[in-house]
Amino acid sequence: MKSTFLICSLIISTSMISFGQRTQQQSIEESELGWYKVYHFKGAKEIKKSETRVYTIAQ
Repeated sequence: MKSTFLICSLIISTSMISFGQRTQQQSIEESELGWYKVYHFKGAKEIKKSETRVYTIAQ
């Protein structure tokens, strides 16, 4: 009886999967990748000056 109980508990304990920390693969699979919009403003022709700041055409 004892040996049957020990064998059953051993089989059950070794067949359980332990989830500790997430692996790098799991974190990549669960991350969301999205698209962002790129704005290309073509109307600016000169540098903009505001008080002590200077904004280039690219800004």
